Amino acid sequence: VINPIAAKTIGASTYRGRKAQTLLQAAGHNLRAIQKELGANSHIDATRICLNEILAGPGTPAGVAALALTLMAGGGVDVGKLRKDHTQAHELLFTLPADTTVNTQDYFKHCHAWTVDQFGRDNILSAVIHRDESAPHMHILIVPIQAGRYVGTSLIDRARLAKLRTSFASDVAPAFGLRITPPLTGAARVKVIELIYERLQ
Repeated sequence: VINPIAAKTIGASTYRGRKAQTLLQAAGHNLRAIQKELGANSHIDATRICLNEILAGPGTPAGVAALALTLMAGGGVDVGKLRKDHTQAHELLFTLPADTTVNTQDYFKHCHAWTVDQFGRDNILSAVIHRDESAPHMHILIVPIQAGRYVGTSLIDRARLAKLRTSFASDVAPAFGLRITPPLTGAARVKVIELIYERLQ
């Protein structure tokens, strides 16, 4: 049972508690180009970085950022005229449990292909598999353009994310024997919160 897809907005906005992050920073993290993340106290195992894999996009953070600008310009977007806290990209995170027996190569390739089907190959800025942390996962960065125009945060809003998760649950997960964790609502959500609180106490 997994919660296979997480999504976040990449940009300078801190609206509703978002963490400000530029596309260059996000790509730097994904491509392991931020030196301070690789120290002795890091959750990243530097000896396993060689196991990471780029499935799509440039091999440098600057290359990813430049690709985004090219795609935005191709969509008629003048980035200089956008708000300083505009959405620079969206990121999807696909995660497997640390003890998974799933073939990660096949799984993440399927996740990438599914993302291409959802958003179009030309809108994918970067897709990077990480095998240097406790749980294998993949980051995919997507330019916020739809039907040839800039759409900002609305590319993946709550409604779209819910539809994406439903699609993933039927189109990808079953082929790998995975069951999707259903969202907790109502009394079940309240009960889980109570149990967590009791455990912390």
